[in-house]
Amino acid sequence: MSSKTDSESAKTLVPPAPHRSRRAVYWTATVVVLLSSIPYFYGLSQVGSAPSKGWYSGFNANVSDSSVYMAWITRASEGHFFEYNLFTTDTQYGKKFNIFFFALGMIARWTHLAPPVVYHCMRVVLGIALLRAVWWLLELLMTDNRTRWAAFLTIAFSSGLAIVSGALAMMLLSVFDAKDLLVWNRRAAAQAMAAATRSTV
Repeated sequence: MSSKTDSESAKTLVPPAPHRSRRAVYWTATVVVLLSSIPYFYGLSQVGSAPSKGWYSGFNANVSDSSVYMAWITRASEGHFFEYNLFTTDTQYGKKFNIFFFALGMIARWTHLAPPVVYHCMRVVLGIALLRAVWWLLELLMTDNRTRWAAFLTIAFSSGLAIVSGALAMMLLSVFDAKDLLVWNRRAAAQAMAAATRSTV
């Protein structure tokens, strides 16, 4: 009897958010994922506009790793469970597997969609699911709806800060010579090491 009372009191301590907020979470998550897709749509819009500059792979950053993912999805779509990276000179043993990319390969096989299309579709679906799971966690931890939304929006948009830091880094590289920055970093590291040595003596 006491355990039932304790569970009921716990529910009253953290009341669930209204269903209207949960619907708004789905809409917000969808908008966030679509906003994150704008660079990909822009890249697709530029396909064929400047052939001399190359071609668009469907990925905007870390293209080398993304190409390996596409190779794994392609291998899985051909019916292979174990992964091989066919675009490297490293020795391949064929004993590694990844359930996620195997599942994407099976989707590509059943739907006859290209691996990048399957990858990006799953990115959208799982992005929305992730943000919904974040809201579920915030419901458990926070009682005030405004506080939940503040935390939710911070989590949803905080990854965009990497763009700001990257832009600042590019600005620094354009203002200073890369060699000067390397020399400055080495000098700063030497000074920090000397200060640490003096403090321990």
